[in-house]
Amino acid sequence: MSKDFSSFKLTIDWKSRIYNGQVVRNNISHTLWRKIRLQVLKQNNNTCQICGYSTNEKSELRNLHVHEIEEHHKDEFLVTLKELSLICKDCHSFQHIGRSLGVYDEIGKEKMIQHFMKVNNCTTDDYEDYLNHLKEIKYDDHLIYRRLEFEHDFELDPIMFRIEGEIPYKDKVVHELTEKDMYRYCRDDFDTEQEFIRFMNRGSFEKKRINSIKVYKDRGTWNLECDGKIEKSSMLKKYIVPEAKELKRKNPEATLEID
Repeated sequence: MSKDFSSFKLTIDWKSRIYNGQVVRNNISHTLWRKIRLQVLKQNNNTCQICGYSTNEKSELRNLHVHEIEEHHKDEFLVTLKELSLICKDCHSFQHIGRSLGVYDEIGKEKMIQHFMKVNNCTTDDYEDYLNHLKEIKYDDHLIYRRLEFEHDFELDPIMFRIEGEIPYKDKVVHELTEKDMYRYCRDDFDTEQEFIRFMNRGSFEKKRINSIKVYKDRGTWNLECDGKIEKSSMLKKYIVPEAKELKRKNPEATLEID
């Protein structure tokens, strides 16, 4: 008889490789994300929504992360943001467990497991059984995402985002994503069918001329920034530089800085 894990407050999750780094945060301005983070901290009284960790010390606020709860679509390259949650770094490590287990040493992994057991009031065997249970469920998803990865033309049909939950500064987030042709609109976003059809037939948004292009490393991640907005992020510089040079070719008057 299989165990019931529905009572676990701290759950485990991980993304398919195709969606790694594909988050709203990386596709809006730093200024807007900072405003969102401050609002989420305030709404939750600087307290982790899972384990209850709380702090008012400014130096310790970095231990609280804003986690994007998303749906990753299997038939198209689309991320739907459902909500934002405030969780501590220890709880957050389980939302990206593949990366966490690859980064932490044995001491760090043991600390993770101890945190999981404490929050869920369970045993090591419960943790192992739960993880194995999820691996079985995720395997079928993995095959579907792999097929999407091989069949999808990312140049002709890049990543799109949609926000269905209520988040701070939602209108501004939608506006910034729309300006970059990265927001997926639906019929319910418009008052009438005619408005929706007219909008969908509008053609591509007029592209603004780019004045500055920067490639730089921030907290272990390479960013491609155009006019102060991050266009793309990657753990590897070699995936960012070619795109920066291509943008420079298309915008010869723009300045290009590469760290």
